[in-house]
Amino acid sequence: MKARTVLTALMSLICSVSSAHAQEANPGGGTNALPQANTENGITYVCGGIGSDEAGMMKQAARDYDLMVTFATKEGAYLSDAQVAIDDARGHPLLTTTCDGPIMLVDLPKGGRYHVRSEMEGQATSGTAVLGRGTKGKPLHLVVPAEQSRSG
Repeated sequence: MKARTVLTALMSLICSVSSAHAQEANPGGGTNALPQANTENGITYVCGGIGSDEAGMMKQAARDYDLMVTFATKEGAYLSDAQVAIDDARGHPLLTTTCDGPIMLVDLPKGGRYHVRSEMEGQATSGTAVLGRGTKGKPLHLVVPAEQSRSG
């Protein structure tokens, strides 16, 4: 009987710690899972960030990825459904996809220079990310002019 009481207390403690950890990881409540990760040509990426809770989780998870790309207008309004292409320094294509959220987390094969191109609402924009050895969460903001993005 005493062993059962100790076991019950131990299970209660484990559930409490697990619940507290889940609330700490996602203080807004709801699900605390990132959107589904995808892999193309050995490159893992996650697209998401729709809503403040998911955007917060994506930004927190950026420390586990080499690169965090955000898609927005000049005024800072987030955009989704971006056509994205990432090439290495020699111009070899590594990844081509559509990102359905305003934030994209990407793990690239190694440090170096990467060229990221995007088309959002009919407008092309691009940027370069230089990743050092062990770089994590390197931000790259791809921005389109707001006056043009509203007409698309």
